[in-house]
Amino acid sequence: MTRRAVTGITLYDGSGGPPVPGTSVVWDDRRIISVGTDASADTANAEVITTGGWVVPGLIDAHVHLTLDATVEGMEGVATEPVETTIARARSGARILLGAGITTARDQGSRNGLSIQVAGEQRSGTLTAARIMAAGRGITPTGGHGWMIGVEADGADGVRAAVAAEIAAGADVIKLFPTGGILGSGAHGYAVVMSAEEIAAAIDEAHRHGILVGAHVHGPPGSRWSWMRASTPSSTQPPSPMSRSTG
Repeated sequence: MTRRAVTGITLYDGSGGPPVPGTSVVWDDRRIISVGTDASADTANAEVITTGGWVVPGLIDAHVHLTLDATVEGMEGVATEPVETTIARARSGARILLGAGITTARDQGSRNGLSIQVAGEQRSGTLTAARIMAAGRGITPTGGHGWMIGVEADGADGVRAAVAAEIAAGADVIKLFPTGGILGSGAHGYAVVMSAEEIAAAIDEAHRHGILVGAHVHGPPGSRWSWMRASTPSSTQPPSPMSRSTG
């Protein structure tokens, strides 16, 4: 394995303590070997790639959509463009995240579940990018918001089967669309489009596999339905009447 090092840096480790100047970090291809003073650092046989500057913990983005183009039309266009275009965008997005200091990101729904493929490429070392926790395809009712980056499923049994299919495909998390959204066709606004039974079935099936569930919710009714009645364990859009994030 290749050993690399940065020396003479100022380290901020996020623990609440002050920044530490005169620090070196040594790592190999997969793990950090040592963090300590420049005087104690074992940089023998290590490639010193830089000196000076700052090192801080990697940032985490809990809500991205790698396959979507960052335009108003991007939500709709992803459904019909060549899949080669979509996967190229997803790989590029994962690389851009890493370049911005985001070392881990949670993809909350992707066309054809392509985020699972990107996550696998990063973990295998074939793609230098942020670590991706992938939901695969989001789960939405027929005609629901997010259908172009999801799979349509209806009824508790249908939703349970859809959750099982995403987990079998390699999903790290599950994404639901219990309410309408803003961009793209499908259910809009604050409409609640999944029943408590459907949400509960999704959560139960995911938990059987040790997987958490994230929910796209807009507005107070959907927030209360998803959070209080079905106890969704993870949501990147908190229950707020001002919620406008298009999960």
